Amino acid sequence: MINHYKIFRLLFIYLIFGSNLKLVAYANESRLTEIWEYKIHYLNLPGTRLFFFIQRMNQPPQPPQIKLKVQAQTVGVFSFLFKVDNLYETVFSGDNFMPDYLFKKVDQKNIQQIWTIRYLQTEHLAVIDSSRRWEIPPQCHNYFSMLFFLRHQPLQLNDTYRFNLDVEYLGWQVTAQVLDKTVLLLSQQDLATIKVELNFSPFKSDQQRPWKTDLLTNRIAKEAEPMFIWFGDDDQRLIYRVDYNSNTKMFLERTEGLK
Repeated sequence: MINHYKIFRLLFIYLIFGSNLKLVAYANESRLTEIWEYKIHYLNLPGTRLFFFIQRMNQPPQPPQIKLKVQAQTVGVFSFLFKVDNLYETVFSGDNFMPDYLFKKVDQKNIQQIWTIRYLQTEHLAVIDSSRRWEIPPQCHNYFSMLFFLRHQPLQLNDTYRFNLDVEYLGWQVTAQVLDKTVLLLSQQDLATIKVELNFSPFKSDQQRPWKTDLLTNRIAKEAEPMFIWFGDDDQRLIYRVDYNSNTKMFLERTEGLK
């Protein structure tokens, strides 16, 4: 019997990565190693589906890097109320997870954008073009690199991590604290997880983005509104759940390892 879902998934991967995609690991080649599928719920209703495509790049003598592509599309009734069909691509270090760039192709009801943010870490700058550039603090993450940085930390009880975050012009100092180890019920499974709380403090009290941004970016980092992340309590450290706020939550639907 033909598995239409697998056929659709392979076609989807082909369209996202192009015909040069290589899944075989050689010393000087890139490889797709993981696929994560999420649903974002708004007011307890599934509204957006996200696919995370994780590609590890090993091209000596260059240091190892990770390329992450994320496709976000509204589903169900939200497709009619507020259409979203966005693509994000970021590359960051496989060692310290500092980002190199973030490409965005945004097609949603209220805005359309295609641009690349380059993070010049040594110059403490983020640059889109000659008219859109801003200062960033030293060792500054973007949202996606932040997730992978935390994923690769020890995450022992009561551990605290402090780091800087750029959310498209808005600068934040983040304090992440490991709250507890808990069992999370997800997709009718009891999962051992590590719960982490993130709190955000703005670098400037009056900071305001001078342009509209996409739906996902707009959910990241609010003062006096903590974010919670549940990581798997095992070597794989999957991100099972993210609570952006009390009304917006992201849940892992399925994952596939291609190692």
